[in-house]
Amino acid sequence: MTTATAFVTKERRSGAAMRTAVAVLLLAAACAGARLAAVLQGPVFLQEPPHRADFSNSTGVVLPCSAHGNPAPALRWQTGDGAPALEVAGLRSVLPNGSLLLAPFSPRQFRPDVHTAAYHCVASNSVGTAVSRRVAVRAAVAKQQYEAQVYDEYVVAGNTAVFRCHVPAFVRDHVTVTGWLRARSQRITPDVSAGK
Repeated sequence: MTTATAFVTKERRSGAAMRTAVAVLLLAAACAGARLAAVLQGPVFLQEPPHRADFSNSTGVVLPCSAHGNPAPALRWQTGDGAPALEVAGLRSVLPNGSLLLAPFSPRQFRPDVHTAAYHCVASNSVGTAVSRRVAVRAAVAKQQYEAQVYDEYVVAGNTAVFRCHVPAFVRDHVTVTGWLRARSQRITPDVSAGK
């Protein structure tokens, strides 16, 4: 902390000298206050995770997070509901730079609470806490077996029945239904020109 002191050696001071002494004292006090304000700073994100992160189980994903402040903020991760995102051996860990690593995994290691979840990065120091935007992560599991289902629909004779192809949630966004099979041999495809 800087201390400003003014010494007046003559009993008789001119008006200009007094104004100069007051201005110097005010300037010194302002500089000391500015330095003090620069010493403490709450966390500010330098890099936040994206809003969404889709990835493959064969690649994994790194969710970046970095922040600055004074004192230097500590980084941690939490789930979308605010619970700590603790390390899950071989699947989820925080890197030394504060980023969250969702490591590559085998299909049998898929965990919805890790691989289809929401996370926030949290930066904290003695001045305050900053919470990043929410990032929704979703892993697509390559080479995982799945089966689309069509369920029976009941309809009154003469009316139209609508059949839906039910695809499991973990692959739904990566699958496009391009046609139907009747009795495993007759292919039924949409007629785009007729709007069907």
